[in-house]
Amino acid sequence: MELAKVRKSFGLSQNDIVKITGLSKSMVSMIDKGKRQLNSESEQLLVDYLHRKPKADITAMIDYLVIRVKTLNYKKFINEVLKIPDYYFEQGQSGGNGYPFRVEYGEIKVFYHNENIDMGARIEFKGGACRLFETFLDEQNRTWQDFLKDVIDYSFEATRINGVDDPIEARKFLKFKRLDIALDERFNEKGNYNLMDLWEKVRKGQIEMKLKGFRPEEEFKMSDGFLKSLGISLYFGSIQGFIRFNFYEKDLEQAFRRNIPVEDVQEIFGFKNRYEIRLKDDKAFQVIEDFVGWEKTPETLYDLGVGIIMDYIQVFDETGRPDRSWYEVFGQGKKYKFITQPKIESLEKRRAWFDRQLKRNLYIEARISRETGRSYVEELISEYDPDDEDEKIIRRDVERIKNCDFEHEARSTPEGQAFLKALGK
Repeated sequence: MELAKVRKSFGLSQNDIVKITGLSKSMVSMIDKGKRQLNSESEQLLVDYLHRKPKADITAMIDYLVIRVKTLNYKKFINEVLKIPDYYFEQGQSGGNGYPFRVEYGEIKVFYHNENIDMGARIEFKGGACRLFETFLDEQNRTWQDFLKDVIDYSFEATRINGVDDPIEARKFLKFKRLDIALDERFNEKGNYNLMDLWEKVRKGQIEMKLKGFRPEEEFKMSDGFLKSLGISLYFGSIQGFIRFNFYEKDLEQAFRRNIPVEDVQEIFGFKNRYEIRLKDDKAFQVIEDFVGWEKTPETLYDLGVGIIMDYIQVFDETGRPDRSWYEVFGQGKKYKFITQPKIESLEKRRAWFDRQLKRNLYIEARISRETGRSYVEELISEYDPDDEDEKIIRRDVERIKNCDFEHEARSTPEGQAFLKALGK
């Protein structure tokens, strides 16, 4: 097994391999570089982990979507992108979300401004609105993917000048302010995942996550003179953050709302647990682009949702290995990686920062390395997994240094000076 290739294809880090196999960090690093081989036991553990299939019946859906377009002609968007006649929409009593005006059809709401083009129009689909809009999509022979691609296409059309697309202006024109992906675990008579177990694992320190903050809730309300639970909700991440999860017992929540026994909710509607992913702004935009296949093969909503959860939350058992019961809910798919727009940094700025912040510490580590024969810095560097942007920066700066060295050498001779002059340098 070529560990590095397998690891990267599944979006796993070297630390992930350490936890899955129980091997040391240094051993995993050597195997990753091809200096050592994965033993049969560790390879089997990794294979079992990567081929773990989901046991739960999961359905995926869009459950909240907010779009903002920088236009004062909101009717054009309704007619051409929603493809619903604008006369279907009724004028609301007031605006909302900072907008002076609103039109609505059922739960589909369009907030608009008549003067401020930066605010433009805000199209909002909450849960009920998403289900209503799906009936229109069916009639139009469109899917959510088709619609969202039409939205992106519309942004290019609206900002196109003399037939030339301007991706920067198109991105300014369109914002996906919010996207919620709901993964519903259907009720299974043989058993479902117990969210109380996940809460207990948080308390025991058996969960690693990239999100900041965790808040459990259990709401109780009076019914027929008795307090009844609406189920637990587990919130991962900050309410102000661009990514937040809410895992809750949908069967209990719906039983209270509909005032029917939870057994009827399970049997009639098939509800059990909901795993909700809430995305804002650039995070929502990236996921939507991948969903519609804007620049590559489209991904399913299910794979996107599961991939995001798997990347941001890792659950372990008492031995420190990945927890089997948790990973049997979704299986073990590829982790989803968000891409942050890189800041273009110069060679000079980076080296100035080294000089200012790290010179003393690097000197100390270099001395320790010479006297012990062990280099912490080298070990640290070996664990880093460079991405495509890192490689671009390296190639750019290597080429620049080589060119500078060449010019320096050339200027030392009359022939070289004449050559540089001919090149205009």
